[in-house]
Amino acid sequence: MIITAMRGIETKLQAIARDTPVNFIASNDRLNVQAYKLNPPRIAMYKSYVASMDEGWTRFIFETYDFSFASIVDKDIRAGNLGSKYDVIILPGELSETNIIQGHRPGTVPPEYAGGIGDAGVQNLREFVNGGGTLVTMDKATEFAAKQFALPVKNTLEGVRPQDFYVPGSLLKVVLDTDNPIAYGMPRETAVFFEENAAFEMSGNAKPVGAYPLTNPLMSGWILGEEKLHGKIAVADVPVGRGRVILLSIRPQFRAQVRGTYKLLFNSLYYGPATFTTYEGQTSN
Repeated sequence: MIITAMRGIETKLQAIARDTPVNFIASNDRLNVQAYKLNPPRIAMYKSYVASMDEGWTRFIFETYDFSFASIVDKDIRAGNLGSKYDVIILPGELSETNIIQGHRPGTVPPEYAGGIGDAGVQNLREFVNGGGTLVTMDKATEFAAKQFALPVKNTLEGVRPQDFYVPGSLLKVVLDTDNPIAYGMPRETAVFFEENAAFEMSGNAKPVGAYPLTNPLMSGWILGEEKLHGKIAVADVPVGRGRVILLSIRPQFRAQVRGTYKLLFNSLYYGPATFTTYEGQTSN
């Protein structure tokens, strides 16, 4: 990250360095480099009336780390015009395609809590992304995005019997493309939390960001049928129209415990509204 020299910046950076494990290096050189200019993202997170514990934990993390965000429900997505209010929309984990689109069946709950986002909401999300928005999906919600956006990806674990492949909740190794902004600041190899998640094969313009190795990915826990993950994709960046869909098939913020992969989620939030440009200027006093 490049921080432009300005009056008083040294004092601020010293305070940050004291309170966090972040190091700053001063330079008197003038830079002329290509970089992403970060803009404050306008974030919305979908809150389904089909309960998602993952949504609650994600809210807790955002509040802990001072992310400003709006909670949006089915009627908000059905109303459309999402791009005028938000740069990034998050679909949290534990929500299947049916949960998101259909929600609770009419008659089982009060009318205002029934019906999901419906076909109209799906179309509004497509328009949001095609218009330049970023849709960040996690866990089962990645399968919703893959199918409803006709992404050039395929979940190779769909329909696989638990007798042939099963991971009840383990740490697996993923190899990251750290040149992609989603993985900026991450080590090339990292442990991710996997619990009955998708694993993708990709084609077309889809960009793999995190892949399971061609050897047994197990780092801690238990796995059956590990060969079904060899070379498959866990994290992907898929351009759609003027925007993008980010697939985080693993659970990068699972129960506010797996801090080692928070950055995959946080980077995804800033990536959307960032602008790629040439930076020219002085880096420090």
